[in-house]
Amino acid sequence: MALYERFVDGKKIARAFTVDGSDEDRHLRSLAVDGIDGWKRATDPEGSEPPVSDSSAPFDPAKHTVDDVLAHLADADRDEAERVLAAEEAGKARRGVLAARDTLASLREE
Repeated sequence: MALYERFVDGKKIARAFTVDGSDEDRHLRSLAVDGIDGWKRATDPEGSEPPVSDSSAPFDPAKHTVDDVLAHLADADRDEAERVLAAEEAGKARRGVLAARDTLASLREE
């Protein structure tokens, strides 16, 4: 797990925990390396914990990376997959997630 922090005028304004090697991790790593938008990779994230998610709340694709959403869809039943894809389409509408709709449709046809 990696921790990235964003600074503006010397003040920390954002934090992002990522899974090493995920699309989001690669994106934030490139921003941090180039110093874009004030992003930096935390050198010692020890003691820093990612936000704890409420397991009773429904899965919200907007709060997860594309890789996380795809992993959730791989384990989801048909109703959950359709709910998550509808939420994605109404929200961020990321192509990588919405492409899963075609895969799910072809699996249902088999």
